[in-house]
Parts: sequence; structure tokens; C-alpha cells
Amino acid sequence: MGQLARRLGLPVIPVLGMRPGCLNQALLTAKAVRARGVTPAGWIANSIDPEMAVADQSVQAFKERIGAPRLALIAFRHEIDSADVAALLDLEALA
Repeated sequence: MGQLARRLGLPVIPVLGMRPGCLNQALLTAKAVRARGVTPAGWIANSIDPEMAVADQSVQAFKERIGAPRLALIAFRHEIDSADVAALLDLEALA
């Protein structure tokens, strides 16, 4: 998908799963995206582990290290649809 985004000249928006070990995975993802010549437009934090003890600290670490704005923080839900996600997006952060 990174090659497709680069060829089309499109930015990407990584969705970061909030769970133990997510900071390392997020930083590697951001590095891989940039290595392919693609610019991350922003990122989304998706809380997939409702018991994660350091979620707030992880989001803060993402803010400090990813180099792109946070577009949404999606709280854990058993079911969610695209309208729910769209309502959570901070599109002003892209401006």
C-alpha cells in the first residue's frame, strides 16, 4: 500500500492500535512510511485494549514522536461503524 500511496502522491493516516508494545510498533510504522517517500498526514489512536494501563502516556508519546497531528482518539467499543469514526475525526488538524 505504501507504493500505491507514493505513486498516487497521497499521504497516509496510520491507525495505531492502543495495546502493550504499541509505541514501538507506531514508531516503526512512521519510519517505514517515510522511508517509502510517503508523508503521514496524521494518525489515529484506536483503543483496542480497554484494560491498557498506560494509554494516556502512549498517546502523549505518539504526539511527541510521530511528527504528524493526531486526528482521532477512538475509545474502545465492542462495535463501531464508519459514522461513529467520522464523528470523532478532527479534520481541522489537517489544515
